[in-house]
Amino acid sequence: LTVDGNMDVHCTGGNVMEKITTGTKTVDIKGAVTHTYQDTLTETITKAVSQTYSDTFTLAVTKDVTQTFSAALKTEITAAADIKAGAAMTIGGSTVSFN
Repeated sequence: LTVDGNMDVHCTGGNVMEKITTGTKTVDIKGAVTHTYQDTLTETITKAVSQTYSDTFTLAVTKDVTQTFSAALKTEITAAADIKAGAAMTIGGSTVSFN
């Protein structure tokens, strides 16, 4: 499908499915991108993930967050950092080091 102008896809009922069984998918967008989901979003990724942000990154979550890591976690911050909680904060582990 090649379009040399605007293209709108509008589906008012049913489902839209894109399935690539072999090969790769590349999306190259030179303008702003907005995704709006009005229901649950589930992502399953079975290989390595790499994300690079070249500008400010803001994440706002309005409900509880649970993150589970089944292997080592390393966070490296190369500038000043602030960690603040509006309520009690618990830090635990077999060893906790501050230096």
